[in-house]
This record gives sequence, C-alpha cells and structure tokens, in this order.
Amino acid sequence: MSKIKSLKLSGFKTIRDIQDLQFDDINIFIGANGSGKSNIISFFEMISYMMTKGFGKFVSDNGFASSMLYHGQKVTQDIEAKINFESNNTKSFYQFKIYHTIDDRFLFESEVIQQIHKTNDKSKTESLLDTGYKETKLRDIYTTNRTAKNIKDLLSSIRVFHFHDTSRTAYMHIARPLESNSYLLSDGGNIASFLYKLKHKEPKYYERILSYVKQVAPFLDDFVLEPVGDSIPLRFKEVNSDLQLGSFRLSDGTVRFICLATLLLQPRQSLPSILMIDEPELGLHPVAIDILSEMINIASINSQIFITTQSPRLIDQFEPKNIIVINRKQDDDGRYCSDFEKFTDKGLSSWLEDYSLADMWDSNILGGRP
Repeated sequence: MSKIKSLKLSGFKTIRDIQDLQFDDINIFIGANGSGKSNIISFFEMISYMMTKGFGKFVSDNGFASSMLYHGQKVTQDIEAKINFESNNTKSFYQFKIYHTIDDRFLFESEVIQQIHKTNDKSKTESLLDTGYKETKLRDIYTTNRTAKNIKDLLSSIRVFHFHDTSRTAYMHIARPLESNSYLLSDGGNIASFLYKLKHKEPKYYERILSYVKQVAPFLDDFVLEPVGDSIPLRFKEVNSDLQLGSFRLSDGTVRFICLATLLLQPRQSLPSILMIDEPELGLHPVAIDILSEMINIASINSQIFITTQSPRLIDQFEPKNIIVINRKQDDDGRYCSDFEKFTDKGLSSWLEDYSLADMWDSNILGGRP
C-alpha cells in the first residue's frame, strides 16, 4: 500500500514553511487552539478536491484565494508543495506551485511528478508543462501515464471526516436515500444506508461495529435499519425493549462514536487509503476514547491515518513517533505562523521512564500549549 511519506509546504494559511515533515501509519497532530491543526487537514482536503476537478469550488467555498495564503496576498503570492510517497516497490513525489490572480483565485504555475523503482533505481521525472491553468493536469494524462495514475489514485483516496454536527437537524438523524451507500459521507449523513448495506452484504463487519458500539452504549440492543420507501432513517432498540427510537434520542457522544466505529471498522475494500479525522474525541467518555484508540490501530493496518486532537488521554494510547506538535510562533517580521515538530521514541526515551505523553503535554515538555 502506498503512503504519504513526507511533506514540504509553504504559503498555506498559517503555514509559512514546512521543509520535511515525516509521516507514519498513524499521525496525531496536537497543539493549542489557533496553532494550525485544522490547517494541515485543510491542505490535504484541498489536494483531494484538486484530483476531482473541484479545486476552483474548494477555493471559492473557503473564502477565495487570499484567505488561503499565508497572511494574505500582500505577504504571500503563491503556495508551493511537494508530497513524497512510498510503497514496497516505489518512491514517488508530486510537486506543484499555484499563484494568486487579480480576481482572487489560483492558477497552476507548475506541476512535477517522479517515480523511482526501488528494485532497479530507475527514475522517471516529468514536468507537466504550461502555466496558467485552473485544474491539475494529472487528470489529462491519467490514462496514459502510470506515474500520474498512481499519484492521482492515492491523492483521490484522501477523505476528511468531521462528525461534529449531531444536532436534531443533522443529516445523520434524517431519513436519507437508501441508494446513497457506496461510501460513508464526511459528515456521517448517510450512516443508516451505509450500515444497511453492511448488514446485508458484510454481516461480519456489521456485527463487529455493533459490538464496539455496545462497549460504549451497553443499553443499545441493535440498530433498526428498515427502509421507508426509497429512504432509510437511523433507529435503534434498547435492551429488553421492542420500542424503536430515532437516533436523535442518543447522546451526541454516542452518535459520534457510532459514526467513528462505522468509519474505522468497515471492510478493507471500502476504507479510504488516507483517512483524516478532525478532533474525533469530542463528546466521548474517557472509556470511549480508549476504545477509539483501539479502532484507530485496527484501521491503520489498511489505511494511513491523520488525526487532530485536544485529548491527552488519546495521545497516551500511542507512541511518540505518532505525535506531531504544532506551536504558534512568530516569523522574522513578527507575524504568527505554525511550527511543526515531530518526535521519536528515542528522543523522548529518558522522559518516558517517568512520564506519560499526556504528562509531558500538560507540563509543556512537548510544547503544543497556549
């Protein structure tokens, strides 16, 4: 399985300059509010939109180009990135530069791709020429260029999930089209139809999801997944009761955990290759956070995972190599920017003899504090 190995990035939101940020199978970003945790997730979300010809829409939906540049267009004129990938047999990278236009949009100045075969060290580097185009040219050569295909397929597989909205009017509580079940939506809006498909086509995985949910909500007997016409609502039954209840009767934390369990414990063939979750611990009981970490480890067997969190309890379930600390610092001109620091087990070995990762975060040994 190909994975993102490292990132070089400059000019994006609070990110002035990242030179060589290394990634692992599980990557957990910690930091104070406003440090830039969500911005690194937003960058990868932008990349996924690029691969689907939705780059222009993403820019307009996010306040146009000037709001995505480091301290605006008066300070920064372009965003430049290089994403390195690695699999068992190959190394590759995708590099691009986009620049700000007078109508507050972005155009591509350049794109470069490369693939190196580890077995014979053969390398092929290609520059996708031209300048001033609106969408990536990877799509134009997708069918004829294997390197472009491999890179585009991987970047297209990035999925960003936010299960924050669990209000009564959230899509997850409303009957949704039964046929909307090929993959779980980013807000969990089709959770009922997706679970319905798993129950009938992948019962082993459905039962696994249900068993993990019951560890957090032992009162829940089973989901009631019965179509109403062409739609299906999410309902459930409690233990020793035949009453069918709507999902809005569940606590916010329980609903979020159901979405997380469904996402992380689904079959390998439908699990995104690159999975990003923004603050999954919101509203969860401490025991549920422990179980969440177990599900993250299960999913990481087949998916590379990126998470932002404010939970000391969650990071305590992982290793230093999984933690990336983001601090809010000042550049040479006094402007605030995001500073990224990756730790290793070896680098923190002496501290770990007496302290947990949560202790070190609370004590500001790791950084990532206001």
